[in-house]
Amino acid sequence: MILHFALIQLLMPLLRARLLQCCAQQQRAQQQPQQEQQHGGSLEVAGEGGAAGGGSGSGGASGTLNGWNAREELGLVLTALKLLRREASKHKPLPPGGVPELLLPLAPRFSLASFVMQLGCSDHGLASLLPDLLAGLGDSVGGGAGGSAAALPLMARLHEDASAWISREAEARTAALTPGRFSGSRSPAAGEFAGKDIASSATRCTATASAVRSAARHLPAEALLEAEPHRALAAFGHVLKDVLGHPLPSDRAARISSELRLAVRMMKEAAVLLSTEERLVEVCVPGWVWVESVAQARVATEDPEVNLQALWEMTGPNARGGCYEPRQGPIVTIMTSHTEAVPFRSWRWEDHGLYRAEVAALARVRAQEMGMSDGRAAADAGGGPAVWPPRLLRLCANPSCSNYGGGCEAGLKLQQCSKCRGVCYCSAGCQKLHWAQHKEACRRWAAAADE
Repeated sequence: MILHFALIQLLMPLLRARLLQCCAQQQRAQQQPQQEQQHGGSLEVAGEGGAAGGGSGSGGASGTLNGWNAREELGLVLTALKLLRREASKHKPLPPGGVPELLLPLAPRFSLASFVMQLGCSDHGLASLLPDLLAGLGDSVGGGAGGSAAALPLMARLHEDASAWISREAEARTAALTPGRFSGSRSPAAGEFAGKDIASSATRCTATASAVRSAARHLPAEALLEAEPHRALAAFGHVLKDVLGHPLPSDRAARISSELRLAVRMMKEAAVLLSTEERLVEVCVPGWVWVESVAQARVATEDPEVNLQALWEMTGPNARGGCYEPRQGPIVTIMTSHTEAVPFRSWRWEDHGLYRAEVAALARVRAQEMGMSDGRAAADAGGGPAVWPPRLLRLCANPSCSNYGGGCEAGLKLQQCSKCRGVCYCSAGCQKLHWAQHKEACRRWAAAADE
C-alpha cells in the first residue's frame, strides 16, 4: 500500500504537468493563424514537436496530442488495467477448505484493484485529468477499455468471499458448541484464522471504503451504476463486523482502532456521495441515507450518524431489481438545520422511496459542506459514461488476454472486429476466446451501423 501511494504521488503530478504543457502548445498553435493575419507574416511557435512519442501539432497520430503519445506515457496505467481485467475474469468461487484472499497476509488481487482505483479515482488520480484529456484527444483514439474499471466489482467479490467464509465459520463454531448439532472434528484453523491477520483485514476494509468514496466523488453516475459500489460497501460491512468482533493485539491495538475509525468515516462519506443523485439512490443505496432536522447548534458539533447494525443486517440484494436495502432503518443519518429538512420531521424512513429527490438534494448540500462536491461535476462534464478507463486507453477486448510482449501496451497492434468495428483484439486467438461473450453485442452494433 505504501508503494502504491508513492507511485500515485509521483506518477499523477508528472502526467498532469506533461498534459498541461501539451495543452499550452496546442493553444499557441491555434492562436498562430490569427497572429499571422494580424502581423501579415508567418510566426514560429516555440516548443512545438520533439516530445516523447513523436509527431507535432494537434493533428498527430491517433492518441497523440502535440507530440505527447498518451498510450506510451500511460503504459503503466494500461498494464495495470489489463492485469486487473485478467485477474477479475479468472475469479472463481472459493473451493472447499480454502481461505479467502482478503484474510491472508498477502492479497495480490485486492492490492491490484486498490492500485487501479487510486490511479483512476484518488484526488491525485487520472479521473481528474480526463475532462482535459478527452477534450484534447476527442474520439480520434477510438477503442477504449470500456466502462468502469473492474476494480470495484473485484473488490466486492473478494469481500463477499470473505463474508461468506466468516458466516460458515461462525455456523461451524455454533454447531461445535451445541450438543447434538455437530459430529466429527473440524480443522484447527476453522473459526480462528480470521483473527490471525486482523491488522491486514482492517487495512483492507479502509482501502475498500476509501475506493468507494473516491469513485463516488470522481466518477459520473453511469460509471457508478455499472461498477455497483454498494456491493463493495455491503460486503465490506460484514468483514468490518468480524474485525470489530475480535480482540485486538495489544502491540497494534491503537493503529488498528485508528484504521477502523477511518474505515467507518470513509463509508459514511461514500454513502452520502452516492445519495447525491436520485437515480443512484434508487438503484444503489435505497434507504441508506436519511435526514434529521435539528437545531443549528447541533449541526456544528455532529457529523452524520452511522448505524453499523443496519449495514451488518443487509444480507444481499432484495427482490426489487437487486437493490441492497436496509431492513430496519438508515445506515447514515444527516443532521441538518436547513429549512428543506423540516418536512422530514413528519416523514417516515419506511417511506424513503417517496422522498428520493429530497434526500438527494440534502445529500448534495452535505457533500458541498464536506468539500467533496466538485469531482463528480467535472467527471460528468468530461467524458460520458466511459470516464474510467478513458477512451484513449485502448486494450485488447479479451479480458483474459495474456499478451504482454513489446516495450509497452502501445506496441501491441490492435485490429478492429471486422463485423461491428466496436472492439479491438491483439490476435485472432483472443478474438476467438472472446467471441462467446461478444457475439450478441457484435450483431447488435453491426446492425446499428448498417442503419
